[in-house]
Amino acid sequence: MNRIHLLLLFSLTSSILFAQNKSYSSGYIIKQDGNKIEGLIRKSALIDLSETVQFKKDQSSEVQKFSPEEVQSFYFENKQYEADSIPFLDDQGRIFFKHLFLQKLLEGRFELYRLDHQINDAPSPLYQYQNKFYYLRTDTKQSMIDLLENNYKIKLGDLFRRRNCEEGALVKTKFTDAAIAGIVQKLNTCLGADSKRLFVEKKKKKVKLGIGLGISSHSIATNNGLFDKAKTESNIGVDANFYLYWSLSRKIDIRGGLGYKNRSQTGEIPFIIPEGVSNSGETITLNSEIKINQAYTVWEVLYAFSSSKTKPYILAGAYFGVATGNSAYLETAEYRFENGAGLYDVKGNNPYDATVNAIEVGFSAGLGVAFPISEKQGLFFELKYLSGQNDSTSEQMDFISNQNYQLNVGFTF
Repeated sequence: MNRIHLLLLFSLTSSILFAQNKSYSSGYIIKQDGNKIEGLIRKSALIDLSETVQFKKDQSSEVQKFSPEEVQSFYFENKQYEADSIPFLDDQGRIFFKHLFLQKLLEGRFELYRLDHQINDAPSPLYQYQNKFYYLRTDTKQSMIDLLENNYKIKLGDLFRRRNCEEGALVKTKFTDAAIAGIVQKLNTCLGADSKRLFVEKKKKKVKLGIGLGISSHSIATNNGLFDKAKTESNIGVDANFYLYWSLSRKIDIRGGLGYKNRSQTGEIPFIIPEGVSNSGETITLNSEIKINQAYTVWEVLYAFSSSKTKPYILAGAYFGVATGNSAYLETAEYRFENGAGLYDVKGNNPYDATVNAIEVGFSAGLGVAFPISEKQGLFFELKYLSGQNDSTSEQMDFISNQNYQLNVGFTF
């Protein structure tokens, strides 16, 4: 591993540690007895804030975990959370209640709450499950209306009609904090009541950056017959990538970037000494080596199986690379051969030693999983297959093809 790879690995590790150090923000909790305690609240995206709030009085204090039964509300980063009892249906269709923390988005005659909660105890990574819910507290303050992604327009429309209010462009309302809060504000305005938003609408980052490091097991083949009999040893290659991500939807991303790969393949080729030599018929072993150093650009589509915090996904794409300074080498075996005059000449096995420059085109496919380490940063792990062929500029070798199985780890921010 050269200096470039070590530098990228150091950068990746430093970024993760930096994100972990910033995982607490100033805030306060209000316990069930009304006692307000100021301190620090953990904001890591890996923590399910619907069930537990992790709190400490200062950086040196021990972490305390509070449930909705112990804390009536907490506040940090301009977000207010309140404990409430929420109804759910079990597998038999029976109603049961869970005490959870909900983020309060809108204050007024009708109040809006958001719940981020994983209902499934053991969800399948191939199953698309919902983990974001909205709840509307009615003006009587006695009940909550659940707004799910498959029914929120119907329920809000029915509420507008029963209150003799014009529902307007409800049909185009998206399932987001800002859009649903805007509709509920219109309902409050129609009823002559004021509303107050309790959240700051953040502009979604259109482009995300990523870096990755990978190791690969690979095989390299050529159309030069000298290398056909090589018994190849197991070889490990190294990859480094820099990505830009564009999100097309909650489940589909496109990423493009630049990368560098280093491949080498060594082998052993048996060579039989020909007739006319004292050790004719003897088999000796010649060493062979092919090296590829390549800069490339890659474009891939990523499809996530779920919109949960941890996202398993598949990917497919293509890459285009330029390889310079590559080499293909076959060791020389020299021996003395008797000619017609009884003299001896030095003969060889037609060895090969050439620099091979090439342009390569290939495709990639794989599986991955991404999970957050903070609100803006995340990690990903990928198992990829890449296959490519480059057109060699060497007269003795028309192409070099390679197939790779890669294990990648990366960081997005």
